[in-house]
Amino acid sequence: MNNISIRFMTSTIVLYLLLSAGACSEKSRNLSLPQEPESIKNDWIVNATAWTDSVMLMMTLEEMVGQLFMPASYASYDYFTIKQLVKYVADNHVGGIVFLKGDVESQKMLSDTLRSLSEIPMFVAIDAEWGLGMRLKDAPVYPMNGRLGRLNDEQLMYEYGHEVARQSREVGINMILGPVLDVVDKSVKNAIGNRSFGDNPHKVAELAVAYARGIEGGNVMSVGKHFPGHGSAIGDSHHVLPKVYRDKLNLDSIDFFPFRAYSDAGLSAIMVGHLYVPSIDNIERSSAISPVVTTDYLKNKIGFEGLVLTDAINMKGATGSSRLGLQALIAGADIVLAPENTSQEIRDVIDAVLKGELSIESVKNKCRRILLYKYRFAYRTASTSENASDSLRMIKQKELLNKLRDFVKY
Repeated sequence: MNNISIRFMTSTIVLYLLLSAGACSEKSRNLSLPQEPESIKNDWIVNATAWTDSVMLMMTLEEMVGQLFMPASYASYDYFTIKQLVKYVADNHVGGIVFLKGDVESQKMLSDTLRSLSEIPMFVAIDAEWGLGMRLKDAPVYPMNGRLGRLNDEQLMYEYGHEVARQSREVGINMILGPVLDVVDKSVKNAIGNRSFGDNPHKVAELAVAYARGIEGGNVMSVGKHFPGHGSAIGDSHHVLPKVYRDKLNLDSIDFFPFRAYSDAGLSAIMVGHLYVPSIDNIERSSAISPVVTTDYLKNKIGFEGLVLTDAINMKGATGSSRLGLQALIAGADIVLAPENTSQEIRDVIDAVLKGELSIESVKNKCRRILLYKYRFAYRTASTSENASDSLRMIKQKELLNKLRDFVKY
């Protein structure tokens, strides 16, 4: 079956599912969003603010809360995946999707499907700590970060990030969950390992920030992770709540250093991990639901002003509450990733607003911040296309791959 037949079949399926889900009802009405004001095209801040304000005027509480959630999905182009995506958009009004393992063609078609489903631009995210090959089986594969730790070429790292951003845009991805800012402690067996750029906080900061700058220079959002630092944690947060034994002094001089550099560089988003760090928060709970970690340390002490995301809250390390999404938002997060039950988590937040546990102003502020970043990375670049020919792209891609591979040989 050729791509035209597949796309026609998909359009039919999507239309059927939308009608079945009641997406054309009052509850799930299509928002008629205003176009970018031409008169202020050269002023990004004014332009972004005007667009955000006009969108928010039309949003219900349910739609604003939905923007704070990004459920996970495999990048598999099949009926059941499309059906689930339709539900997320039509019923839950989610702000984006985190894609897991899959292939390039499926990812592109799913990104296109999301764009057709949602009036508000979606964040389309994927783990690409060392390129799309980390998740998409037929995407270019680059060396893991640990093999680049001795690299002394920030320009090459910038070009690397920029190329990964270009590849991401080609398949409709506008958010990369990376780089890893964790500083590994080589004296302990740690789950991060070669995902980190190494054990030198200055070198980790240098390489990770250059990679992130390249990503954002290519019009894709970067998300530095995993605050307050997973590098010395005992345990894997996919399975347990890891414990970090470093004291405040070492946390500040080692673990916080790359996050501070990332923040100072004006980069866009940081992910808070599922970690128990008793030296700064004596309550045994995931850092992602800790106001001490998220607000007191990340926002106030580090001074980070961008978007704050949780790590996936369907992980075993996400502990400390029966309402994880709500508690993460109360703690200071803007976006909750990969809830186990998206509908229930959203209902928990709506109920909390109606009961006064979480203020409507807090929800509005988070939604506003998300839309501002969407204007930069999702709305304005939704139809961006590359001018370079396929052959030129392949040449550039091979040149970068050869440079990185030549380095790791030595």
